[in-house]
Amino acid sequence: MLTSPPRPRPHAVLAGLAALSMTLTLGGCGTGFDTGSVKVYTAPNGTDMRQADVDVLGALVVADGAGGGTLVAGFVGPPDTSDELVSVDLTDAQSTPLETTIAADAVEIPAGELVQVAEDAAVTVSGETLEPGHLLTATFTFANSGPASGDLLVVAGDEEQYADVPAPPGTAS
Repeated sequence: MLTSPPRPRPHAVLAGLAALSMTLTLGGCGTGFDTGSVKVYTAPNGTDMRQADVDVLGALVVADGAGGGTLVAGFVGPPDTSDELVSVDLTDAQSTPLETTIAADAVEIPAGELVQVAEDAAVTVSGETLEPGHLLTATFTFANSGPASGDLLVVAGDEEQYADVPAPPGTAS
């Protein structure tokens, strides 16, 4: 005579499911409660713009306190062709344009390379409304790539981390 295997008791099945559920739920805690938050992350002040073939990285304006400032930004050229930054248009929160000057009429951006414009004050800014803490709307125009746009923070040039950024020509540093 054939006998069927014994049926599991309902309370044993529920106890097994509860144990499995608790194991999966609490197993994620085994890495420690501080796992995702023990590293200090200091967000940078600069803005990254990756809409064009040229990436704009860490862009901000360092103000000198006298209505002038220096653009700090890194530009990474497209992988296969070089490009040039030909203009930077900046406006304040009231859409008032600020004057920008590119020292050499254009900033050369070799293919696939990073170019920093702060080191020699290659792009300077001036305007009565240029004050630390304000946001500016920026549009970067390149010779071959499409434009890149975003908001830039204006920071004070007397902050220690910006001490090496040169002031625009004709202003005190």
